[in-house]
Parts: sequence; structure tokens; C-alpha cells
Amino acid sequence: MKEVKLSSALMERYSIKQGHGIGKVLWHSLNEGGDIGVYDVKFGNTVVRNLLSEDLEPVIVQEHKHFKRDEDDEDRKLKEEWEGDTKIKKLDKYGKDEMTKAELCKKRDALKAKEKRTAAEGKELRRINFAIRSRQKGKKFGKVNC
Repeated sequence: MKEVKLSSALMERYSIKQGHGIGKVLWHSLNEGGDIGVYDVKFGNTVVRNLLSEDLEPVIVQEHKHFKRDEDDEDRKLKEEWEGDTKIKKLDKYGKDEMTKAELCKKRDALKAKEKRTAAEGKELRRINFAIRSRQKGKKFGKVNC
């Protein structure tokens, strides 16, 4: 459902004015069986959370699907963790095809060895760290493994 109408009794209970009785669905729960339990709905400037479907009358119905997700799928987790990373790698001069990890680490060590770095060198170091992290398995934040 996209828009719903709230019953008169609940409108009074939540202090929603008569002109704001039709609300926009912001969120809904979904159990494993595909059934919706509760809705969060915005009526005017008021958001009412955890409304049961029995308390709502559909005004505009817009159906959509939720596909089953395998929680143990490591490839999916890694993809979601760093969505879009492949596009960045192709555009950057430190992409996988351009430099090996060893070359990146060597360049990184040379920049880190400098006592004072220019702003451009600091930016370069951050980009190298980003490229190295993007190749790491698992989380993409924290220590850079060289």
C-alpha cells in the first residue's frame, strides 16, 4: 500500500485532524512468510508507528516484491559492503589493471617515509590506501594490509 486511510477512532486517539486522515506509508515489517505485520504511516506532520493492517484501509495500492536473501552468502555480503567499488577501480589510476598490490604498497611506504608531505601527496596517500583497502577481503575500513 502506498496511501492508507486511518479509522475515525484512531484518528481521534492520535490527534489527527479530519483533513489528514489519509496518510503515506513510510515503512512496513515483513516476516519470513511474506506477511506484513505493522506499518509506519505519516498523516500530515504526524508519524504513527506500528499500526496494524487491520487498522488501515487502503486508498492507493502499489505492490512490490521482496526477494529472499541468503544470509550466509559471502559473495553477496562482500558485494554489499563495497557496492560500486569496481566502477571506481576502473576510473582510478590505482585500479587493479594499472598497479599490483606490491607496487601500491611500495609507493605508499615511500610517501609515509616522508617527514613532511604536501597536500597533494597526502591526497595521493589516501587514494593509495583506498585502492589497497578495496582489494582486501572482508571489511574495507581500518588498517591497510601491506
